[in-house]
Amino acid sequence: MFRLSRTIFSSRPNRRAKEFLPFEEARSYVRSLGLSSYREWCEWRLDTANRPTNIPYHPSRVYGSDFISIPDWLGYDRRRAECRMLPSAEKSNRGRSSVLKGAAIREQFIEAVQSLSPEIEFQRLRPGQQANLLFRIKPEDSLWLPIQIKAAKPRRIKLDLSRTLEFQTVSQCSDVGVVALNLNSNTILTLDPDDRDLTKRDFYVQETQFSNFDTIIPTLYKWWESGKPKSELELLTRITTTKRYECSELITKQIREKFYEPCGLDFVYWTVIAETANVLLGGKHRLVQRVVTKRADKCGIFGVGFRHSRHPKKRVSPEAANGFDFLVIMIREASHLRGFFVFPKEVLISNRFCDLDMGICAGTVYPPYITATCNKATKAQNWQANFYVSTLEEFRTLGKLLGILES
Repeated sequence: MFRLSRTIFSSRPNRRAKEFLPFEEARSYVRSLGLSSYREWCEWRLDTANRPTNIPYHPSRVYGSDFISIPDWLGYDRRRAECRMLPSAEKSNRGRSSVLKGAAIREQFIEAVQSLSPEIEFQRLRPGQQANLLFRIKPEDSLWLPIQIKAAKPRRIKLDLSRTLEFQTVSQCSDVGVVALNLNSNTILTLDPDDRDLTKRDFYVQETQFSNFDTIIPTLYKWWESGKPKSELELLTRITTTKRYECSELITKQIREKFYEPCGLDFVYWTVIAETANVLLGGKHRLVQRVVTKRADKCGIFGVGFRHSRHPKKRVSPEAANGFDFLVIMIREASHLRGFFVFPKEVLISNRFCDLDMGICAGTVYPPYITATCNKATKAQNWQANFYVSTLEEFRTLGKLLGILES
């Protein structure tokens, strides 16, 4: 029977170690070669004409537990010089470092700008938008303007004598300006909303094209005067993805014209950065309004009110999760509104559709025209049928029971 050699997996020294130099002498000789990386070590050990026969090809197999690592074997420090980061950028776990560094960069940018011009206000946006910050010039009743903050890093190529920096933009909107920050020299590069090429996402810029940070103040004022939005709806158009926004806005327009306006309910977008409520109905009712589409291979329709994630860092806080009164799930078929559910918050909690402590509001809805295929779907369909609306009379009746309309 074929047996693998134990020397490959065992931590004990190899029996053939007597043919090689002792570990300390072999390591001293290798360190005297001045090799500074594993690649150089591989190139050297492959040169059998110059490599002494008493120096092993695989020192880890020969010296067992005496061998620590390649950096220790070659005598160099594997800890590379840390790149200069902003003071507020903290170390993070793998997989979330770029997110935390990006958030720290934006926070430092806000502090630096407000120290130069206190009348400029900022608000943060959730990930996935066409911009990551909103700013406005006081007074407080003015609307917000979206911008995008990016960090420019040295380009990873050899012999880059021109000191080229690179950054990648996310926005494909012509109305969103971009500010690239050079963290090593505290300089900036601005791309005007109307001048930049929307077909480009990767930018390679020489470091000499960056200017002092003080130039950001007149640039923000120029963007504000030339491109400030005229309405909240226009602002939503700028920062949301085009196809997704057009679909959602089309269904929202139908529910406003067919149900809200005939009942005398004012429809206002509550805020663009709220974690939960995104619509203010009738001046006092906070709605989480979502558009869903039925799949042909599924019995029910899955809808998400809040961001659904198992990661604790991505969940909505309990305070923010409590900031709504009703969940409205609009069912779309092609480009038409088939019907919608209006769930009170208390009903969602009692039926385990919403968990405020976990910051999750998501589940499957079953409209009355769907045939349930299991007992669980039948039970859910029975209690959800009381909150389904497809006609104006049904909405008037349900609205009076829920307190949305006056009886």
